[in-house]
Amino acid sequence: MEPPPSYPPQHSCIEQFIIMLVFVKRLLCVESNRKEMTMEYDAFDDQYEGCENKMDSEAPQLLEDEKRSNRVLLVSWAKAQTKWQEEIKDKVSPLPSGFRDEYGIAVVMYTDHCFYLDFNRAVRTSGMSLEYYKNNFRYKAVHYYLTRALQLLPKVNCTTQLYRGSNVKFTHHGTGPLRFGQFSSTSWKRSISENFGNSTFYTIRACLGVDIQKFSYYEHQQEVLIPVNEVFNITPGKKRGHYILDSRKTLACFNCAYEGCELNTLGLVLEGNSWGEGMGVLSGVFSLIQNV
Repeated sequence: MEPPPSYPPQHSCIEQFIIMLVFVKRLLCVESNRKEMTMEYDAFDDQYEGCENKMDSEAPQLLEDEKRSNRVLLVSWAKAQTKWQEEIKDKVSPLPSGFRDEYGIAVVMYTDHCFYLDFNRAVRTSGMSLEYYKNNFRYKAVHYYLTRALQLLPKVNCTTQLYRGSNVKFTHHGTGPLRFGQFSSTSWKRSISENFGNSTFYTIRACLGVDIQKFSYYEHQQEVLIPVNEVFNITPGKKRGHYILDSRKTLACFNCAYEGCELNTLGLVLEGNSWGEGMGVLSGVFSLIQNV
């Protein structure tokens, strides 16, 4: 006598609903791990040209106000301040003329893994409008201090190859332009950057990058930090997910935002060698107009 035929188990409506939710969640996770590389016009990219003295005067009180409402900032600043005073400052001296302790502390703090993720997350979105910056950006003082530090410290040679790895799958069509839209860590050593991810890997020639190895909690990472406003041409590498970035110019859509200025018309003229990518600039202008 033949055994009765076997059928796949029948799931209840609730079980089917749960299975569907799990499937949708997996799809969303895949999509959220992909990102288009763009000019990142929503990033807050202020370079504070012409208002440095005023910001130096106002930023200390601003920092204290922000620390009272931001525990991550409060703890990270205190930790970095101690390390700066007891260890780092003597090691990196002599410093450039006009370089303040707050600038150095901001660089040290940036290398703290407990700090930079939240900080960069805020930087990527706080340039949507002047109003958004004023009401939502919780790191106004630190952004100023870190920006000034990178402006004053010596830059790496434009021909030097730097590396950056990521577990996020970035995509890009064409050859540029693009910005990272945040302060971006790179390394002199390819093997170190590969430890941070291989889903997307960059070989970078940056002209505004600053060697911050001696400022870092993790000197072995041999870190070079790239500011928000540096613009790159991009070409595909030989391997899938590998891109080659060449510095061409800068773009800052804000200048002295804390003092009430929003659209930086000078920053919209991309400095450096011309790409013939005028539409990239125009799209940035249109993006800013929509947010005014």
